[in-house]
Amino acid sequence: MNIRYVAGYMVIPTALHNHTNDKSEIYKLQLKEIIQMKIWNARTISATAAYNHSRRELASLYGSNIDIVSQFPSFDSLKTIIYRYIGLIRPPSLLSQVRLDARDFLLPDGANMLLYSDLSSEKMIIMGNVEFIRILLSSRHLKLLMDGTFKCSSRNFFQLYIIYADFDGQTFPIIYSFLENKSERTYMRMFGAITSSLARYDIFLAPENIQIDFEVAAF
Repeated sequence: MNIRYVAGYMVIPTALHNHTNDKSEIYKLQLKEIIQMKIWNARTISATAAYNHSRRELASLYGSNIDIVSQFPSFDSLKTIIYRYIGLIRPPSLLSQVRLDARDFLLPDGANMLLYSDLSSEKMIIMGNVEFIRILLSSRHLKLLMDGTFKCSSRNFFQLYIIYADFDGQTFPIIYSFLENKSERTYMRMFGAITSSLARYDIFLAPENIQIDFEVAAF
C-alpha cells in the first residue's frame, strides 16, 4: 500500500491493496487508523470519544470540506472494530479507570442499553433494552430463565449472566450482566441492581416461574 503521511497521520492512500478508487473506502481506512492511534495513546478513552476525536481530526486534514466529511463512515458502522481495538489495546487492569459513556450503549433507535454499572472494587455492568423488557415482562404467565456463561464473557469479567423471558413458547434474552465472580453476595447485588434499575422505569419483576441453572450461590 502506497500511503502519504502528513504530521504522522495517513492522509492520502494513492492505492489500496485491492486497487479500489472508492473514496469512501479510503476515508474509512484513514479514520480507522486514526481511531486506533487514539486508543493506543489514550488507553481509557471511550469508543464514542475515540470516534468523535478521530473524525474531527480527519476532517481538519481535509480542511473540513463538507463534501468529503459527509462520506466518513458513521460510528455505528465502525462500532464493532472500535471495540475490538479497545479490547486488544486496553489491559484488563485498567478497567477501573474507565469512565463509561452512556452514548456507547445507545442502539440505532436511540434506546439506551445501560441499566447499571460499577467499575470500582467489585466490577459489574448490567445491560438491557428497557422497552423490550417492559413488553415481555407484561405478558401473562411470565417465566424467567437464568444462566451464566463463561466462554462469551469479556476477559475483564468472570462471567456473563443472562436472564431470559419465556414468551409464547419462545425464549428471549432480556438482561445481560457482566459479573466479576459467582459468589452469593455478587448475585444478590446483581438482582438488587436490576430491580432498582427497572423500578426507575416503573417495571417490576413478578414472574410466575423462575428456572435457574443449578448454582448454589444464586439461590
